[in-house]
Amino acid sequence: MSQSRFTPNNFQYNGPIAVALTPCLVVAAAIGGKPVMATLAIGSMISYMMDTLQYREGAFTCAWITLGTSQLSFLLSLLFTSEADLPLILALAVSMSASAALVGMWVSLQFKWIQMQYPAVAIMFERILITGAIPLASIMHTLALALVVEAADVPFFLAASMCLLYFLLGRPLTSSFSNSKAGPPSIGGGRASKASVVGPTGVSAAQIASAVQSRFDSFLLALLTISVPSLAYMAIHWTVMFRHAVHMYSILLLASSAAVFICLIPQGLWWLPGPRRLVLLLRLCLLASALVAFMVGFEGRVVFYAFRQYIKLHPPWDWLAVTAALLGLGAAALAHQGGLFGQTVDVAVAGIIMLLCTTAGSLAVGVPLMWLPAPLVATCGLALYYDTGSLREYAVFVGGAAATSIWFVRQNFWFLDILVGTSHLHLLCKLLLVAMVPALMVPGLMAARASRTAIGALLMLQASFLCVLEEKLYAPYHQDDLAGEVMYPAYLVLATSGAAIAATRCLASEGQLPPSASWVLHSLHLAKLAMLVLPEAFLVLPTAVLLLAVLAPAFIYELDIPSAASGPARQRRLRLMPWQGLLHVLSVLLAVGMARFAVFDLVQFLSSSRPTEGVLLGTLLLVTAAGLLPLVWRCYLANQIATRLIALIVMAGALLIFLQPPMPLRGGARCPKLPLSLCPRLWDERHIPMHGTEDVEVWGRGLARKEHWPRWLLLAACMLGASAAALGGSATKRVSARLGLATASGLLVGGFLALEVVPRQEVLQGLIVGSCLVVVLFTVLLQSSVAKIPGLMPVVFAAWLLLLGSTMLLHTELPMPDLPAAARRLFPDSKVEVDREVWMTTRASLMGVFAAHALLMAFTLKLKAGSVLRQMEGKVSPDGHDASLYSLSEQYMSGAADLFCGIMPSRVFSRFSTLLQVRGNGSVALQRLSREGLLWIPCVGNVCTFIVFNLALALNTFITGGVPEAIFMLAPLLLLLSQDPLFLPELEDKQRYVPPAAVVSLYLAASGLLRELEVVSEQGGQAGSLRLLKGVLLIAAALPSHVQFITWLWSQKARSAGSVLMTAPLNILPILFASGALYRYLGFLGLLMGLTQYYAMKHIRNVGFKII
Repeated sequence: MSQSRFTPNNFQYNGPIAVALTPCLVVAAAIGGKPVMATLAIGSMISYMMDTLQYREGAFTCAWITLGTSQLSFLLSLLFTSEADLPLILALAVSMSASAALVGMWVSLQFKWIQMQYPAVAIMFERILITGAIPLASIMHTLALALVVEAADVPFFLAASMCLLYFLLGRPLTSSFSNSKAGPPSIGGGRASKASVVGPTGVSAAQIASAVQSRFDSFLLALLTISVPSLAYMAIHWTVMFRHAVHMYSILLLASSAAVFICLIPQGLWWLPGPRRLVLLLRLCLLASALVAFMVGFEGRVVFYAFRQYIKLHPPWDWLAVTAALLGLGAAALAHQGGLFGQTVDVAVAGIIMLLCTTAGSLAVGVPLMWLPAPLVATCGLALYYDTGSLREYAVFVGGAAATSIWFVRQNFWFLDILVGTSHLHLLCKLLLVAMVPALMVPGLMAARASRTAIGALLMLQASFLCVLEEKLYAPYHQDDLAGEVMYPAYLVLATSGAAIAATRCLASEGQLPPSASWVLHSLHLAKLAMLVLPEAFLVLPTAVLLLAVLAPAFIYELDIPSAASGPARQRRLRLMPWQGLLHVLSVLLAVGMARFAVFDLVQFLSSSRPTEGVLLGTLLLVTAAGLLPLVWRCYLANQIATRLIALIVMAGALLIFLQPPMPLRGGARCPKLPLSLCPRLWDERHIPMHGTEDVEVWGRGLARKEHWPRWLLLAACMLGASAAALGGSATKRVSARLGLATASGLLVGGFLALEVVPRQEVLQGLIVGSCLVVVLFTVLLQSSVAKIPGLMPVVFAAWLLLLGSTMLLHTELPMPDLPAAARRLFPDSKVEVDREVWMTTRASLMGVFAAHALLMAFTLKLKAGSVLRQMEGKVSPDGHDASLYSLSEQYMSGAADLFCGIMPSRVFSRFSTLLQVRGNGSVALQRLSREGLLWIPCVGNVCTFIVFNLALALNTFITGGVPEAIFMLAPLLLLLSQDPLFLPELEDKQRYVPPAAVVSLYLAASGLLRELEVVSEQGGQAGSLRLLKGVLLIAAALPSHVQFITWLWSQKARSAGSVLMTAPLNILPILFASGALYRYLGFLGLLMGLTQYYAMKHIRNVGFKII
């Protein structure tokens, strides 16, 4: 492509390239294992997020770094875990390097700035991608297929894959960056209009000139397409290659089938050189030789290898008869495809030839003289129908073909008295013959433009019989008691389903099928694929019923498309009557109920264990929501109630799966107590879910509940909170409604926590319920717009603090309840230890509950403060200044009751007025909050943050023993701190990262010293003293970098780079000489702080020089 006509554009061949390269990544992940999977997944997510945030260069760099890192991980995994020979390892390494390079080029072409800044690189990447994808796929697709199919079948699947890739990438493709408006360049100095003349290969000179590939490139790709499957077959069967002629026939079939495909597809031989007559001659020679080779290979590998028992003639007459039949039928098919009948070839002559070929084929399969008229009559009827187009002649063909099929089945299968799986062979033969009749009738009816209702009825009848027949042939041989050689392979199920769906869509688009028939055919043929997932469960029938109910709104209603005269067509939403929508909903619910056993089998298969009741009910709700999606999308997308209902169903299903609450056995897995032995229940004897019960005698602790019924309270609270989004009305009404919902949600959550955390302790249960109610009311009232409510919030927070202290104090003072009988029997001699363990566990649970409360309030207060400040931005006084900028100390002293709601008089704070001088930009924010009566928000938020951080540290000590890694996850909680007039008056927004950094450093240093002191107290002597001295020295070596970094982070003032570079190397000492992970963390963190400070100061200095 000429670079003068280059135009940046979207890469147009993402689909074909994805077909070629996606299996390469799958193979890399399968061979490289978890490191490669994790690298690709994490890198892809980071690159996607950076691209979403408009960091194009960062996304481009991250993509290439991801590919390079995954390639390095693959090589390391291959070297250290593979037991293959060195040449194979090197070949895999080179292939994966090529895969990474091509994927990187593919990703690079997605960025417009690469195309605009480096057009030559974009053109080169495009050509390498299109010409290099097929050679790479010839290797990687072989490995991918070897992972999913048997080795003997790999060459045949590979041949299909290579033919598909040649069809997508081997024919001439116009560059994505070619400017179509500029027109093609002149060819050979002539006029450009001559370039549009189509050549003998179906390609114009303009297409050749603007093609990405060259003729030689496509010739090599065609050669690879023809030869690679044969070479793969030779490599797999090399040891037995010359022992049986079937292998030669297989190689010939593989090579010739690809050659025939390339010759027959449009523009498949566009790379042939020479003048027109020479190109036509070469194409004819290639096609003829490929057809002869294909016929020989097909006869040797398929006819005489797989169906030899049906050939009754003796050699060499069998070969002659079969060859004559195949040649005649193949020539007739090619003549029909090329439109030669009636022009080059006379129909009468073709009919005589078809009669001779049919006679030869009939004699080959042993048709007796009394049955010989049946195939001959069928051939005559087909020839006459081709000439006249009369349905009467076509009916003759159908009758003759059906009679021939009956003879063939009766002669070869009817005498066998055997079971195929669980069905008798006679039943399968009858199903096959009945399904064959519609297949014979439909082509003639379509050609005669018969009623589309009749065509649809015949196709639905055939699809029904085909579903039953394929499931009876495929499913039984996957059961444990009938496992053996598979009679009906999976690829036939895929092939028949895919071909049927494609044909159905084609017929529906041409108007030859009614919507109802298209609906049923799509549902049945899609349902057939369910047998591939879990064959032994016989899922076709329930899946078909479910799909019929789900897909009904998408097919059975036709939209009126406006004509061109009425203006531009707009997408119209289908409107249903209320009873129609209700009918669809009820049909989906009924179908889900009928498919519940299929859902049970699938969940059990995916989880490899018997599912619980909650998981099953949640999965059924998710299936219901998925089944209602087509109805909502087609008819009710603009209806908020319908969309919210779907969201609520999905949420309920997810909560049931996550919480797994127990369910009553009566009506579920057991029969309810009803008269007349009635037994309506959800599950049967073969599908009994696991009941949600803890076995206290084996797994539970002393006070554990056997069944977690309180989980229903938590589920109800979540659903109640989700339904609050649907409330409307005036502001006052909305606040009252929200308060009611908040009260109910708080009671439900509090009840759940009380019953689960402190069972049989009524006083503590009441306090937990009250604290949950207070927290929920605090959160809801904080978002209220009523003027008087914010002033009451500190009182609500003080009530929560009172409940916190009371709960922890009463837990210490109140006696523990007696252990249950099962626990006393389990721990007869260790009651004191068990009581102590239960007491400590309960206390940790209480701390976790109140830590969650404090975190929720701190986060809510942080959001509220930010929201208020954003609303007040731009509010200025009439003189043009911000109306809230007054002296904070004066405002605070004049309205000190604003902080403690008037409980304490303002004169109490007069002596502290000098301490309340808030500095920096944060004073403006606090003045704005004070003006709104919300000056207490930063103070209360900081108190909540301190509480949640300390409770989290205590929980870490109880659960893990105080591992140092936990501080890295707990320190970000301090980002919720903000500037306030009492506790942190100097903490500005730019210093918000100082508290987390300081806490991490202090925690690591203090933990190290405390552990060394414990060791000294236990060991004593000189060894303990030396260990303590060593720990102090290591901490002293790391702390200077920490102190410098935290000081610089607080002041934001430039420091000498020399001091940073001098203290940073000291952190290597704890890294090298420490015996515990805690000191190493301190050293690594100090080294990272020093490097970060140095490069940050250098960057700020460079930016300053640029500004100057």
